[in-house]
Amino acid sequence: MAVTLGWSGGGRVARWAISVVTTLGAAYLLAGRWNVPWLWAALGVASLGTLVLSLTIDPGLAAERRRPGPGAIDRGTQLAMSILMGAALILAGLDVGRRHWSDAVPLGAHVTALALFALGYGLVTWAVTVNRFFSGVVRLQSDRGQHVVTAGPYRWVRHPGYLGMLVGYPMLVLAIGSWWGFALAVACVPLVVRRMLLEDRYLQEHLEGYRAYAAQVPRRLIPGVW
Repeated sequence: MAVTLGWSGGGRVARWAISVVTTLGAAYLLAGRWNVPWLWAALGVASLGTLVLSLTIDPGLAAERRRPGPGAIDRGTQLAMSILMGAALILAGLDVGRRHWSDAVPLGAHVTALALFALGYGLVTWAVTVNRFFSGVVRLQSDRGQHVVTAGPYRWVRHPGYLGMLVGYPMLVLAIGSWWGFALAVACVPLVVRRMLLEDRYLQEHLEGYRAYAAQVPRRLIPGVW
C-alpha cells in the first residue's frame, strides 16, 4: 500500500520531522562535529518555528507556496534570496565547525541574535497564519478569492511578513556564530525590501480595496516610521 503525506495534522508533522532530520544531517556534515551548541540551538528554534508554521498554515496556501498559480511576476527575487540564505547557512556551518574563519562571536551577540530570530520567525508565522494569500510570488490570486487582509499584524503595518524576514534572516546566521555568514545573509536585506516595494505597488494597482487599506495603514514595515 502506498503511503501519502497529506495536509492532515499527522501528515504535516511527518513532513516536518523529515525536514528536521534532513536539516540536522546536513548541518552535521558541514560542521563535522556535534560540539557546536549555538548551531544546534539556532536550528532547534528554527525547527520549532517551522513546526508551528506547518500546523497553522492554510492547506490552500501551502499548495500555493509549493506551486504558485498563474500570473506570477518577479520569481527571480525569491530564487536569489533562497540562494543567498542557503549559501550563508552553508558558510556558517563550515565556519563554526571546521574552518573557524570568523566564528569569534561574543556570547551576548549569540543570545541577542537568537532572541531576535525567534521574534522575526514568530512574526512571519503570525502573518502567514492570518493571511491565506501569503504566496512566495507576487500575483493576484483571483483563483483563490484574494482580498485585503487587515487582521493580526496587518492592523499596524502592511507587510509584517517581510519585516520578520528582514530581522530573521541575518539573525539566524549570527546566532549560529559566523560573521562571514552573517554578512552574506545581510545581502538579502535589499532583496527583501525590493520585493516588498514591488508587491506593494502591484497590490495597489491590481487588488480591489488595497489603496483604501494603504491609506488607513500608511506604514509598510515599521509602525510610526516607514
